[in-house]
Amino acid sequence: MTIQKIPLFPQTSDQTLTVELDGNPYGVRVTWNERFGYWSLSLYTVAGDPLVEGIKMVTNYDLTSRFKDERMPYGALYFVREKGPYKRPGYDDLAVTHALYYYSPDSVVTAQSAYGQSNDAVTSELMIMPTNHVPIPLDDYEHAV
Repeated sequence: MTIQKIPLFPQTSDQTLTVELDGNPYGVRVTWNERFGYWSLSLYTVAGDPLVEGIKMVTNYDLTSRFKDERMPYGALYFVREKGPYKRPGYDDLAVTHALYYYSPDSVVTAQSAYGQSNDAVTSELMIMPTNHVPIPLDDYEHAV
């Protein structure tokens, strides 16, 4: 899994930048909604075609995976509280206490035969690959979690 911090600027109510996510360029626009007091995110193709617009940036929530467009990046964007008190992020919090992160797709959770036989759909040798990338035999998985 690759984690990438999107470089945003504090106290800038409307900012647009181009970022590379999974090797593809995307336009990112972050704006402050003055009336309702929240940050919103828009994502565009490099040509400027909108992929998603005006997503409310909710802390610690996958902002983009629910949108199904083959042009979208495969990973997920999260608005993360990095430090400070747990509160709703305000205008002064962007790039100070809260940041936008991109989590690339992860093939960590995989299931495959311990012997690499692709024709064995389910066997007692099935392995679970947890997030620390250490294979755990399926029989031991309940005890490891």
